[in-house]
Amino acid sequence: MITIPLILALFKLLTMQRDREKKIPIKQQLVTVLPKPLTKVLNPIFLTIVLLLPLFAASQKTTASLTSQNSNRNSIDITIGGTGLFLSTNYNRVLFVQPGYFVNASVGIGAVIIAGGLTLPHQLTMNFGKKNSFLEVGIGGSYWTGKDDSVDPATAKNIHSYNISPILGWRKNISKHFVFRIYASPLIHISGEYIANNQAITAFGGLSFGYSF
Repeated sequence: MITIPLILALFKLLTMQRDREKKIPIKQQLVTVLPKPLTKVLNPIFLTIVLLLPLFAASQKTTASLTSQNSNRNSIDITIGGTGLFLSTNYNRVLFVQPGYFVNASVGIGAVIIAGGLTLPHQLTMNFGKKNSFLEVGIGGSYWTGKDDSVDPATAKNIHSYNISPILGWRKNISKHFVFRIYASPLIHISGEYIANNQAITAFGGLSFGYSF
């Protein structure tokens, strides 16, 4: 069954520290650790679909659980940095609300102005707090596609990159309709091109201004 390969994968994860000391790329470590059927998850498009479909399916089942405090379930924001990498616009939906916290999911599209290309940011976060101020904790992903024309634009090739990001930040509902967010979201390289200088982990963060409705 699936239990045995997962146990073997967990055992192999314990050896990843040794691999890091040998400077083996993270992607190569993951491909070695995971059973062959699970390595498909490294495909950024496949991973994006897997992450997003359950989120928006779940949102259709939680309308009745919303409280008046968070009656605006949807919002559109403009984000600088973050999982959009440079500049992005994102659709957010509150999946459900409980006393003291709520869960939010988002998906968007962005542009990387300097290096070029488009990004597909997505996040799932839990927000803890009362009234209008919340501690935000979650996970996000950044899929980037563009062209590498740094050497010769005539021979530019398509490049792709996927990174995941743990998210820690602060969300403030400024008014009934306006939302402010600031958060740390370090980029952890999973597949494709590296974002900066072949670094497996890149310090990063985001600043967001949104309108809820």
